[in-house]
Amino acid sequence: MFRDLEARATEAHLRRLRAPGRATAETTSLYPDLKRVNDHLVAGAAYPILESQGALRASRLRGE
Repeated sequence: MFRDLEARATEAHLRRLRAPGRATAETTSLYPDLKRVNDHLVAGAAYPILESQGALRASRLRGE
């Protein structure tokens, strides 16, 4: 559900940016705000689950 909302917001955001003279501070700030909210939801929900399953690496750096 949130992915659908984010996808629609992204599409609307890009349409507003492409329209001449239509982008405003309010319209351009919505997308990064939604992205930030989504990032926090993922970090707060997914990481503890992945960690409990042993599915996270100690580092995201590529090993030798």
